[in-house]
Amino acid sequence: MSIGNLLMVLKGILKFLTTFSLSLKNLQNVFLLTVQR
Repeated sequence: MSIGNLLMVLKGILKFLTTFSLSLKNLQNVFLLTVQR
């Protein structure tokens, strides 16, 4: 595997992790909102 391919894979993983954490935060907010009602 070349360095370029490795960087592409790392970028993909980072992108996935950021979107995943963002969706988790959104779920947390929705959960808190529903609990507060």
